[in-house]
Amino acid sequence: MEVLTNSIIFTMVIKSQKFYAFARSGILEKESGSIQFPMVLSHDDLVSGFENFTIAGEICERKEIGNGSEAITYLESENFIVLQGVLQNRIGASSLISTVMRAKELLGYNKLLYVPGISDPYIIPAMFYLGVDVFDDLAAQIEGVNHTSYTTFGRVKVEKDSSLENSEFLRKEVELLGIACENDMLIEAVEKFNVSHKNTEILRKLQNNHYEKYENMYPRATPAIFAGTLNSLGRPDIVRYNRYIREEYAKPNNARVALFIPCSAKKPYSHSRSHMALIEAIGKYRKYVHEIIVSSPIALVPRDLEEAYPPAFYDIPVTGKWYYEEIESIRKSMESFTRRNAYESIIFFLPEDMKFIEDFNMPNSEFITWDKKKENPFDVLLERLSSINMDTGPRRDYLMEKLSSVAAYQFGNWIVPYIQKMKLIKSYNQFMLSSSGKPNLIYNEKHGKLTINREGAWMFLKESKFCVEIDNFRPTASVYGMGVLGSTPEVRREDEVVVHHNGEFRGVGVAKMPHDLLGKVKKGIAIKMRN
Repeated sequence: MEVLTNSIIFTMVIKSQKFYAFARSGILEKESGSIQFPMVLSHDDLVSGFENFTIAGEICERKEIGNGSEAITYLESENFIVLQGVLQNRIGASSLISTVMRAKELLGYNKLLYVPGISDPYIIPAMFYLGVDVFDDLAAQIEGVNHTSYTTFGRVKVEKDSSLENSEFLRKEVELLGIACENDMLIEAVEKFNVSHKNTEILRKLQNNHYEKYENMYPRATPAIFAGTLNSLGRPDIVRYNRYIREEYAKPNNARVALFIPCSAKKPYSHSRSHMALIEAIGKYRKYVHEIIVSSPIALVPRDLEEAYPPAFYDIPVTGKWYYEEIESIRKSMESFTRRNAYESIIFFLPEDMKFIEDFNMPNSEFITWDKKKENPFDVLLERLSSINMDTGPRRDYLMEKLSSVAAYQFGNWIVPYIQKMKLIKSYNQFMLSSSGKPNLIYNEKHGKLTINREGAWMFLKESKFCVEIDNFRPTASVYGMGVLGSTPEVRREDEVVVHHNGEFRGVGVAKMPHDLLGKVKKGIAIKMRN
């Protein structure tokens, strides 16, 4: 379908934008004001045409990029890319994902992507998530004239023309998606639009078949995780964490007994009544014990990472029943974790509904039921712990263990040798890791992460980790995309980063774009500077 506008005439430019995976929300500045995207073009502003194609007053040129069967034909104007024919011939979810992702990969994010004629309003959330910025209400109008009305729960037949109501439904839907993107809750919003099986199919195939590209674009952290469905097991932030625990995590050196315990509704877990009671009960034995919390969708949480993201930021519905996928995730994590981290013995101190763990047949382990209704629920556990050979051993520094674990998880194990040479200090109610009397890393308890102080930038520059290179200027509050030259490949949105020009330190801050966009996207905030 070819369309052109007959009433929207203005000059505009993308002024600001916020990214969430492949989606983005922002503002288009025009002479008479500004409009937000994602956006829905009205049928009143669209007229068929074949000689020229104009969108929002901008004349488009027909172009082609790529070779052979993978070539993409598209229309391009100053601020828009138009992909025509994407939804023709009942294209499957896999082809749809590949087409849109390839277009974004080849054509970038400096212009808004418009896919005309999306006929199913219930796949718009997934299409927006894939990176489509502009929609239209043509199909909504046609269905409305034919007495089909859009509702939150699906299409219904009515006895009147519902075209106006359908158009308003689309606008509110797209507006809510934009708000969710702005507030870093987009995946939760998209998952809730599960009226169309294709919407869910797109999400699952994106997770399963395009994970590497998906993970590269996904933010390092969001304000909260509402893990209401099994789809949460495939969220990149969950997968990242579970992989780290399975493949890289190293336990504290002098922890001899692995004690696996259940999670709690309150986060961090140690602030809950049940965990406080446990910690008090094991008392003198705690020095030898490594507490590991068992949960879902994050399978295992060592106590030293309980304040990090995502362990301290997720919420799940508690039913007392465990799905096969959850059990398998726990099993894989537990097997890998205990294979990489050697303990003298393993104790599972878990409720009755988690006895499935006995079927894992973990070597040198035993299962003790934690019955919270008992008057003395810890008696059997304490009897078992009393058999530990309590030699003198080094005293455990739980705070240093926590900060070391958080640093290794956040930045990678390369930083551990540096941390081991630092001193832990407290200043203005903040814990800091210092070197040569200068704070290098500052612990942010609220966000469960370490912030990079300017005095600690040297480590990251030396190792070429979490670095963003800018043009030759001195940044202040923010660095915009046009000033960025590139970044090291591990950078994701919301990462702590060191900003430099040709190796010369220019400041520290938080990335607002991932590596795949830094140096490529010229509009919008790329780095929010701190100092």
